[in-house]
Formats: sequence, C-alpha cells, structure tokens
Amino acid sequence: MTSSSSLPSAGMGWNEFEAFLDDLLVRLRLVPNASPRLIESSRHGKAGQKQEGIDHFGRYDDGTQATWQCKEQLKLTEANVKKIISDTNVEAEHHVVVFSRIADAKARTQAAKHPGWKIWDQNDLSNLVRTLPLHEARTLLDAHFGTQVRRAFLPIAGSDVFLSVEDFYGPLLDEAKRFNHRAKLVGRDHDLATLANAIVDPNGPKPESVERFGL
Repeated sequence: MTSSSSLPSAGMGWNEFEAFLDDLLVRLRLVPNASPRLIESSRHGKAGQKQEGIDHFGRYDDGTQATWQCKEQLKLTEANVKKIISDTNVEAEHHVVVFSRIADAKARTQAAKHPGWKIWDQNDLSNLVRTLPLHEARTLLDAHFGTQVRRAFLPIAGSDVFLSVEDFYGPLLDEAKRFNHRAKLVGRDHDLATLANAIVDPNGPKPESVERFGL
C-alpha cells in the first residue's frame, strides 16, 4: 500500500479538529526520548466560554509552559497570525497555532518574529503522529480518521496486530469476571515489594531479586 504523506485534517470541522489535537497531545507525552517532554495538557475551557485566546494549555518536564490554538479554516494569513498573537492573554514560553491545512510562508515568517511562537500545520501534525509509538498512532488515527486512512498513512506490516495497553488489559480489569487483574494477591506482599524495589532502585535489582525472579 502506498504511504499517504499527510493527514486529511482539512475540513474536519472545528470540534473534531480540537478533539484530534487533544488526543494527539495526550499521546505526545509517550514519545520516547523527547526533549523537552510534554508531561501534561488540558483543554482551556470550552466553546462559548472565555478562553483567553487559547484552546489547550500544557507543561513540559523542563518547567516551561505551552498553549495551543486550533484553526480549522481555509487560510491562515499573516494578518490572522498577528491577530492571534495580539489576542492571546495567557503567559507561556511556547505558543502554537495549530492549522488544519498547509500554512504559507508569510504566516510562518510572522509567527517567527515573536519569540516562542510557531505553527503546526497539516504536514507538521503528520510528522508528529509518525513520532508516536506504533500502537498509539494506530489508535489515534483509527479514532479520528478511520482504518482505511490509517492503513494508507502508516503502511507498516503488522500494524493491525499490535494492541494498545488499554485494549489488551481492559477486559482483564473487570472485577465482575472470575479472573481479573484487580484481584488481590494473597500472601504475595513480600514478592510484590521485592519486584517494586528492584524496578525503582537506581542501583539496579539486588542479587536475590535476580535469582528469584530472573531480573
């Protein structure tokens, strides 16, 4: 199957485009070796409320903060960018205008004139999705664009095989079932404590952990 170079985000509609961004930001926290790494994000109110010019607010692991604004419209002009910047009343080190189509050079140049401002357009969003772990990208694309689009965008052999942690463990967390992972392990407190300590100990697992659990 031929790879599709960019996501079909144009024409999604504002509500769906914002929902997609919300979902993408949650998954960007899971990108390995990201620097800085996004550690939290949330919607900044909802349509009809005073949102101070932004749609999402977040924080990175280096202590810096960020805002995102969704623009699902036909064009993003230099004048649009100027107005977006002047209307933003939230302080942050990073401000991102998220545009569902391809941004032109003048709009990008205008954003670059203001420290901390940048544009994520259709191509940028596509590249960000490709940085995600495969199962996260698959879940995101299936939810917002459908299986057919995802298979064209990520033509990776076996992409339908891998399950997300939620998909795999979800059925096993139902306490109404006879076997579930929420059941208490009676008499295994010492073993569980040994495993937990081996995982978090900065000096590595103790010899007895290695011998007992094969760590």
